[in-house]
Amino acid sequence: MSEQKEYANGIWGGGPREGAPDFVRGSLSIMPERFIEWLRQQTPNEKGYVRLDILTRKSGDGWSFPLNTYKPSAPRDDTPVADDPESDRAADQDADLPF
Repeated sequence: MSEQKEYANGIWGGGPREGAPDFVRGSLSIMPERFIEWLRQQTPNEKGYVRLDILTRKSGDGWSFPLNTYKPSAPRDDTPVADDPESDRAADQDADLPF
């Protein structure tokens, strides 16, 4: 079952206005009082950010901004794997190859 999304309050967005140049992707409108009040109620992530996703509304007439609550399942461990006797045996076999 999916969890209920929380949407940012006081911020709206949509595609570019008619006749806008190709490099214009869209625009945002922010009502400072409502957005700041909502933002202060959020808990920043470990780096201090409150992250929002940008989604196209189902109606197709603009964007919505749900709170991004993604957390990695576990920190990435780039530590080399300890020596494995099986892998050493495979390396020794490769050393005997004539090519």
